[in-house]
Amino acid sequence: MTFPKVTLRKVFFNIFKILLFIVLIYWVVRDIDVELFLNKLGSSHLGILVLAFALNISRNFIGAFRIKILIESETISTWQLTKDYLGGAFFNNLLPSAIGGDFYRGYKLKKYGLKNKELLSALITERFLGVVSLCILSLSYLIFFKQLWDISIIRMFTVLSFGLLLITLFLFYPKIRHIIVNILNALKLSFLLKLRDLLLAIFDFFSKKRLFLSGLLLSILYQIVGVISILFIGLSIEADISLVYYLTFMPIIWLVTMVPISINGMGIREQMHIILFSKIGISDETAVAISFLFFVQILLQGILGAVIVFIFNKNDFNFMKLKHENKLNKTI
Repeated sequence: MTFPKVTLRKVFFNIFKILLFIVLIYWVVRDIDVELFLNKLGSSHLGILVLAFALNISRNFIGAFRIKILIESETISTWQLTKDYLGGAFFNNLLPSAIGGDFYRGYKLKKYGLKNKELLSALITERFLGVVSLCILSLSYLIFFKQLWDISIIRMFTVLSFGLLLITLFLFYPKIRHIIVNILNALKLSFLLKLRDLLLAIFDFFSKKRLFLSGLLLSILYQIVGVISILFIGLSIEADISLVYYLTFMPIIWLVTMVPISINGMGIREQMHIILFSKIGISDETAVAISFLFFVQILLQGILGAVIVFIFNKNDFNFMKLKHENKLNKTI
């Protein structure tokens, strides 16, 4: 039997994540009226929550269609890729890595016959497009509600978003891509060479402008559907919040929770909801209720993914063993 290799650094980092999670959740519980929070959950409208969940599930089809475009496959069905997305949702919840779903889908794409370079390029580009689409949505307030510029965290993310979008535009020029790769090669540092490999995976799609832009539009649609799902969650507890606020706040919250410094983003997600929604007069209890109900949706989606994996691809549970034995890199 082979046991996963555990380093001291990994142990300390996991302890740090657990401690951070405990501290952040303690702050949330300390600062809210727990009874009022529970009342909001208990009085939520089940029908609207079901509609929100259905919207969230529909994002898997959009994501599947996006990856189908990126891998340029005519043989792999969108339905099969949708099932893989839902299976990835299960592994995202189960595995300690925040990108467990990406590893699982890479494992599946490898089984479909894709080469290592093709699937890694598509998956890394997909994640990059997700970040870019979130940045674009977070800037929507500049069109609809410029007063949000007065919030310091909004200003910070506005500058970062414009910076990333500007870099993205520059990368459409082959000479700039070539210069970046040459600089990273010249420095000959191991971590920069790994960065070079990641960038090369993305650069492949900058030369395929039609594919890149199609993937970006689908990514924006994917995020908008997610935001509308959150809007319905808010409506289920009678939270009077404009769609513009959700379009601005949720991308920022999702970007922050991508940083793997807490367990599944818990604690950080709730604190970000409180920080942002309090700026528009929403109570902490309402903000945390919205965050909690969305987290419940994530868990339910993971359960649905587990059922689909069990029914259609029972052997894929071996993926967990494969990952823990540190053989996944050899596989994908």
